Amino acid sequence: MVIRGTCRAFFAYDLGIRVDLEQAATRLPSLPLRVVLRHRGRDYPMDTRSRPLRVTQRRDPVWLGERQTSPDVDIILFDYGAGCISYQIPLDGELSELPDLSALLYNHPGLHADSRATLQELMGVLGDAIDGPALIPLVEDYVVFRLDPDSLQGPPSILWEEHGELVARALRAATEPLSPEEVRDALSQRIAYGARDAVLVDWFAAVVVGDEMDDEVSVLEFATVELLELRVLDRQLDQGLEDAYRILRSPGPSRWSLLPGGNDEVATVARLQADAALILEGATNPAKLIGDQYLARMYRVVARRFHLPEWEAAVDRKLSTVDSVYQKLTDRAATRRIEALEWIIIILIAISIAIYFLPE
Repeated sequence: MVIRGTCRAFFAYDLGIRVDLEQAATRLPSLPLRVVLRHRGRDYPMDTRSRPLRVTQRRDPVWLGERQTSPDVDIILFDYGAGCISYQIPLDGELSELPDLSALLYNHPGLHADSRATLQELMGVLGDAIDGPALIPLVEDYVVFRLDPDSLQGPPSILWEEHGELVARALRAATEPLSPEEVRDALSQRIAYGARDAVLVDWFAAVVVGDEMDDEVSVLEFATVELLELRVLDRQLDQGLEDAYRILRSPGPSRWSLLPGGNDEVATVARLQADAALILEGATNPAKLIGDQYLARMYRVVARRFHLPEWEAAVDRKLSTVDSVYQKLTDRAATRRIEALEWIIIILIAISIAIYFLPE
């Protein structure tokens, strides 16, 4: 079956702690636009300042075998310090070509290198509009095959009813046949609004069919960024917990020391708590950008496939552990202060007694 459409490859990165979008808009080389979800032409009230910025830049095409990306790349900047760059590859060929293209895009070194270089250049342009700039190595990539419904020669259901094994391999970046169980699982998460559209979501790729599907693609993009931020937070909490446990296991100042100490230790863990809370707020922020009921249902389908609830639960457990460590450190610091105060009182009493018995 011949298909027409576009393949979109997303690469989400963490750029820093925060991005001042108002300031960033004045420094971008081309006119940025606020991302607005208007599903089927309906707009929803939202604070304009919280809407991400989308900007288009020209880049040299990246070769993908016999294909190449379009020269225009889209970059979305989020106020909680994330950025997502997307490449477009025209689709005009057989449906059977999608699994090979999907496998080619899986961890493609050329796209990874170009996306990182593009964002590094952009960060240099934005300057202090980014608070705490740091382009960490972690990246989350995702692929969306957006198909023209007129090219399917039938309803969207033809994809999973007649070409299910082929579509499942495209979703899973698999070049070899899949088992029936794997095919059913790959095609299990799907949703549709109208008779001519459908969205099939899997962990690496999605197939989107329809005429006006920009909002559906944006939901997939937002969820990809959310997954990245949760992974970043999970990794930072792992490192922070190791540091916190090291502090907790350290003997600290001697009990005979008059200096209580421990303030730096408590401050270190407190900073970890504050940073984690800020990142968690950003990680769950994409869901707040979706006001339409259908798009909210689609977001839940995507979140289920991306295991976002499990990621959030893991992060919550680690945050609870950080809180417990912080409480123990504050208790230990308070005990040290009380002991230091007791020694000071004993010394003052001893001095006063000694002064009393000194000859006049």
